[in-house]
Amino acid sequence: TTTVAIPDPPKPMRPRAIAALRHTLRCSQGMFARALNVSVKTVQGWEQGARTPSDASLRLLEIAAKHPEVMFRTGCRFR
Repeated sequence: TTTVAIPDPPKPMRPRAIAALRHTLRCSQGMFARALNVSVKTVQGWEQGARTPSDASLRLLEIAAKHPEVMFRTGCRFR
C-alpha cells in the first residue's frame, strides 16, 4: 500500500499580503485575476479586505508565492 500525505489547509492571507504578492510578481490586478481564474472585482475585494479568499484560492495564492513559474508562464514578470 502507498501512504499519501495530505497537506494542511492553506493559511489565511491578509489583504496587504495578497497585494504585496501581486506587486512582487509585477502583475496588474487583471493579469493576477486571470491567472487565478477569478474576477478583477474579487482580487480588488481581497486586497481591500472586503472579501476573503476561499481555501482553493488560498492554495493557488500559496503556489503563486512559492512557484510563480507554474502560475505565470506568460504575462506577469516575476523576479
